[in-house]
Amino acid sequence: MTREYVNYHKHTHYSNVITLDCVVKPKDYIERTKELGHTTYVSLEHGTTGNVFEAHALCQANDLTLVIGTEGYFVPNRHEKDRRNFHIVLLAVNENGRRAINKAISIANTDGYYYKARIDEEILFDLPGNDVMVTTACCGGISNLDEEFLVRCSKHFKYFFLEIQAHEDITQVNFNKKILDLHKRYNIPMIHGNDSHYIKPEDSKYRTLFLNAKGMYYPEESNFVLDFPSYDEILERYRRQGVISEEQATQALDNTLIIKTFTQNINKEIKMPRISKDANKELKEIIKQKWNEEKKKIPKEKHREYIEGIQYEMDIIQKTKMEEYFLLDYKVVKDAIENYNCVITRTGRGSAPSFYITKLLGLTDLDRFDAPVTLYPTRFMSIERILETRSLPDIDINVADRKPLINATKDLLGEDGCHWLLTYKPMQKSSGFRMWCKAIGKHIDEYNEIAKNIDDYVDDPYWKDIIEDSKVFVGVIESMSPSPCSFLLLDTPISEEVGLIKVKDEICCVLDGYYCDAYKYLKND
Repeated sequence: MTREYVNYHKHTHYSNVITLDCVVKPKDYIERTKELGHTTYVSLEHGTTGNVFEAHALCQANDLTLVIGTEGYFVPNRHEKDRRNFHIVLLAVNENGRRAINKAISIANTDGYYYKARIDEEILFDLPGNDVMVTTACCGGISNLDEEFLVRCSKHFKYFFLEIQAHEDITQVNFNKKILDLHKRYNIPMIHGNDSHYIKPEDSKYRTLFLNAKGMYYPEESNFVLDFPSYDEILERYRRQGVISEEQATQALDNTLIIKTFTQNINKEIKMPRISKDANKELKEIIKQKWNEEKKKIPKEKHREYIEGIQYEMDIIQKTKMEEYFLLDYKVVKDAIENYNCVITRTGRGSAPSFYITKLLGLTDLDRFDAPVTLYPTRFMSIERILETRSLPDIDINVADRKPLINATKDLLGEDGCHWLLTYKPMQKSSGFRMWCKAIGKHIDEYNEIAKNIDDYVDDPYWKDIIEDSKVFVGVIESMSPSPCSFLLLDTPISEEVGLIKVKDEICCVLDGYYCDAYKYLKND
């Protein structure tokens, strides 16, 4: 088996949300990582940390260690309107480093955005030097800046490397000569990066077709092989390149192995915001008060039924330790109505009205004891389901305008405690087919009607092979948008825990609804 190295510099289709660049998916890299006998997977995307939760789930399923990073856009001063920027690779050494990188990218999106989310010297040197690894990235990286800056980086960061790559193009040849000179003069270690955008050399055609269809062309990369090669293949490429000696190339490859020691703490524990010193006591007092008001409208002969029902529901809440959740929704809705003129559709959605407590807390107008059909509380939440699946209850709140609810949530959790989730937009069968047809030069009049009824043509003698070929684009992320109705709630800074990203005119957290649920974050719909 070939020797191991860590392919830290690579990109998946999640980079497309920043720069259209790639059709390969994380699962493809995972398969190649295992095929080569490697044990570490690095999630690295352009200008964002990408979908680290999907990467984590894949790593768990394949017994791989995940390390999180980003290839950021660096400028000396993020407040200057200058479209020039330099690439820089940041990797999290540990959990503190992960949160620091998230914070850096969040600031880049909220306070450094000018065509790209940009980090600058202030952000860079605010990163903890022992907790974040930095490399100079590709030919367009920070090694193009003055040498004094590079020396400063090497002094600040415990793990700072000059990145070399094995492409045989003259641009990379000259660039490696420059890196080698810097290495010799300042004794800054070199590290090998692939800058992978696909798995095998022959897969480059799919990226080219994708870029052609999008009207994109990167001439500086035309002779680069951006694949995921083995250790021995890389050494052979350096031999043919003729700049880096075999000893230097071996050391640069072996330097990647430090990444195998990096660790991050991503888990699937319930992440319930804490808003009360004694949530159980506070919730009981509110429910008691509300029941004392509500019982005046209910015939006395029915009071026992209601009281037993409230006790039954409260027992479920206490045993599942979900007091904070009900308390949070109660306070948010109360504040939204009283201070922001929020209009709530009280009938509610979903199964939450099956709990009478949701009526007492003002989250629904439905009274399950007086409903025309039987409403079972355990349809909404049960002890077994919550504890066994470690899932969260879900009270859907219908409002005419989300802004008052968001304002009230931020009043409770802070400005950085509530942000929109995002929605990734992958190509479907029809859109992937359209993209493929466009890429191979077909006119829209030829394929437009086929795309509308694509399932009717899967056995067509002419179209079946084209439809089959187009599957390489199906599922590829093209873009993203703010979630239409969901936002994340957290009692620690979302900008550090998850990270923020600019999506059109909104700032969203780098988390979608599916992985929000899977990793037990709390969202409001």
